[in-house]
Amino acid sequence: MWATLYATVILGTTGVLAESPKTESASKDQAASSWGSALVENTPTQEFTSTPNLTTEPTYSTIISDHRVLEPLLTPQPPTPLQPTSTPEPSTSTSPHPIVSSVRPVDCADHMLVGARVSGVYKIYPFTCSCGKPVLVWCDMETDGGGWTVFLSRQQQNVQLDFNRTWDHYKAGFGSPYSEYYLGNEVLHQMTYSRAYAIRLDVGLASGGYDFATYKKFKVNSEDKGYSASLKGFLAGGTSTRSCLCYMRGRYFTTLDEDHDSYEGNCASVRGGAWWYNNCKQFNPTSIFNTTLKLTCNGLSRAVTQLQLKIRPSICDSSHKTIHLTDTGCGCAAPEH
Repeated sequence: MWATLYATVILGTTGVLAESPKTESASKDQAASSWGSALVENTPTQEFTSTPNLTTEPTYSTIISDHRVLEPLLTPQPPTPLQPTSTPEPSTSTSPHPIVSSVRPVDCADHMLVGARVSGVYKIYPFTCSCGKPVLVWCDMETDGGGWTVFLSRQQQNVQLDFNRTWDHYKAGFGSPYSEYYLGNEVLHQMTYSRAYAIRLDVGLASGGYDFATYKKFKVNSEDKGYSASLKGFLAGGTSTRSCLCYMRGRYFTTLDEDHDSYEGNCASVRGGAWWYNNCKQFNPTSIFNTTLKLTCNGLSRAVTQLQLKIRPSICDSSHKTIHLTDTGCGCAAPEH
């Protein structure tokens, strides 16, 4: 039987992860002062050092035992990250934040529960009892109480990351959490089936300002079910941004080589990305980034300069927080520090 360690934290409405009632404008002010500036400021200048393998496709065993979230799987020339405008923590600008305890954190909320408070790149262990290598992710530790694991990040940079990729690439994940990246559908499936997660969309608008939307429950089904998405329980956000997320509900994932959308053609081929498409006209956050990213939701088209999609355990939105930190009965070694 697995020996499971649980950490239970009882917090009031003013606790670090507590969701206190806010007006929409107050929530937007908080979003603007945290996720947008933190992502740019903490972007390192270090280039990719690995050479992408353009001949070998990732396999399921590769994903489980040697997850390659950080390998650019298609683009011969890797993207050049933005130059940081400031360096609040020079020691962590080119390496992930250390794990500060003996637990194996499954997500960014686990890191927060053991004291992490600074947004940046962290190691997580999303594959239960696989003893696989850790996955690097961007953790938003400030927006709306923090503890958010970013699974898609888009921003303007010198060379944009190519998101027009195959099913296997979106299954495994690609890019760098220091700049643009996609975490991977297999990781999202493993994470959202081990816990109940909320989802949040944050966008910075080219016209100035920002918008966001959150839903209480988000789940990605297994590959044999087309990595279909489940979405329930709108919590907060603007009308247009709320519609952006609702288009995902019940949809199968489509890539340029796997067509599962309702359009007569292939939306991934038409739009130049991959997503849980309703049709080719609506929300596509992986389309071509040409100075800005154009998003159409609820009939409104807007130019976006930054975008993050992120998840956090749904229980973080209540005053009673209990987070499963680690499975110690799998024969796994202590997490890497």
